[in-house]
Amino acid sequence: MNYKIGDKASHFMKCHKVGTVVDFVYVKTNNQWSTGGSFENKIYVVLKYDDNTTEQIIKSDLVKVF
Repeated sequence: MNYKIGDKASHFMKCHKVGTVVDFVYVKTNNQWSTGGSFENKIYVVLKYDDNTTEQIIKSDLVKVF
């Protein structure tokens, strides 16, 4: 799923805690071959909650809240 700044989202295991997307963090992985690992860059989404705390969550673990 594609996210943009201002979208509401939550971690799939913490659906009771909804945050707002405020930033994206791209982490480059090493380019060496390994067994069973993905070589794609990791994308983290930064969520800001109502109590002004933030959390970085891997994009694939998020669900969009409508």
